[in-house]
Amino acid sequence: MLWIKLTAALVFPTLAGFLLVSLLNARRDQSLAEKIFIGYGMGFGILSLGLFCQGAFGIPYSFQATLVLLGVTLAILLILNFLYRGSHENTVKNPSEKRDMYANILIILLIAWIAFRVSIVLYEGFNRPVMSQDSWWNRSAKLFYYNQGLMIDDPADEHFFGKGYRVILGYPLLTFMHQIWISEFLGEFHESLMKAWAPLYLISVFGLIFTAIKKEGGLLAGLIAVFFVSAAPLLIFHSFEAYSDLALSYNVLAGSILLFRYMEHDEMNLLPLSGLFFAMAGFTKSDGMIHLLSAGLALLAFNVIEKKYKWKGLIYFGLPALLYLLPWFIFKSHYGLGFGHGYGTGIGGADESGALMWSPTFHFEVWPVFFRELFLSVDHGLIFAFLALVSVLGFKTLLNTNIKYLFLIIVLAISGYLFVYTATFDFEFVLNRMATNRNLLSVTPLAFFVAGYITVKSLKKNSD
Repeated sequence: MLWIKLTAALVFPTLAGFLLVSLLNARRDQSLAEKIFIGYGMGFGILSLGLFCQGAFGIPYSFQATLVLLGVTLAILLILNFLYRGSHENTVKNPSEKRDMYANILIILLIAWIAFRVSIVLYEGFNRPVMSQDSWWNRSAKLFYYNQGLMIDDPADEHFFGKGYRVILGYPLLTFMHQIWISEFLGEFHESLMKAWAPLYLISVFGLIFTAIKKEGGLLAGLIAVFFVSAAPLLIFHSFEAYSDLALSYNVLAGSILLFRYMEHDEMNLLPLSGLFFAMAGFTKSDGMIHLLSAGLALLAFNVIEKKYKWKGLIYFGLPALLYLLPWFIFKSHYGLGFGHGYGTGIGGADESGALMWSPTFHFEVWPVFFRELFLSVDHGLIFAFLALVSVLGFKTLLNTNIKYLFLIIVLAISGYLFVYTATFDFEFVLNRMATNRNLLSVTPLAFFVAGYITVKSLKKNSD
């Protein structure tokens, strides 16, 4: 019975996201698997915002209230899908492949390896309780679940909004709401299964990269890309421990792929989906706002450089993102919660409220440590070093295709992190190796996609 409840908790958000993706992506052919991989994160993101709003308005968390939220969401999406069906034009052509026996053997081996990695991710993700300190401090929603709300009735209360349990009160709540959602279906806060969302985020990352690369280079290229992604140790570890960085990296990847497809096919309906994913990044972690800004700048650059001048595209992208984040912004403003880590001590009011504390001096001593972590750390499967290499070797491909705008998102996001580390008291988290590897994880899947795309395009060009 427990597994039936868990299945329902995971399937219904995916269904909601699937309906929304189908609604806004009606005129572009897309595989069922791809819609599921995108719909999973989209549905969880929309329903998690609903759970947050429920708590912000003081409606107690309960299974009945959760069902009402789910029922209203599904009803609206079903009606909209019925009223606006659109025409499903098959406009995507998969490349034809001619494979010999050795290529087929390699494909079988790759599938076996990826299946093995996925089985490990599912087993550990579903059976292993949270053991990492940071996951308990800033991610666990156990207190909210058993108090049936966000505990915001009395700002003067010593445990207001989880104070004393949550180190940084201004930390976004997307994955908190994931845990509450699953727990309401299970009827308990299961120490392992409440984080069942995490391994499915990683599997969705695999799926999105596979389907995206497969469209450009075929089945073998897609499997090779997933093979290397599955070898990035920090991604795998985060699927075990349910760190929010994994959800952030998924949202950045999904939003970027949809943004790229808009640039490739001029499909305006993809921009609201992309904007929503980047907004969900901002509701996942505070540094998600860096990625939202980076994506907006990349879209602006696309319009200027390509001389598209479709400024309404910025509205299609930005307005849904703003509407999604508005409840969280209003909530933070009302209770005086910030976007940072305070003085980095973990003690006192400044840290609890999450103030972004600027340092009186620039800390350039973090730069060599930061770049060493970026290019030489195995945590990310050395993808950034590889991306730099293929960008040089395939510079013409990078320059002459729209993939340069996703490359720009990566560069802007990394530059944003480096600026924050240099100019605030967060420099300590670079020197003690606590933050860089995790923050860079936010663009790791995207870096795999961009590097894979450049590689495939360059090889195809050389073989022609």
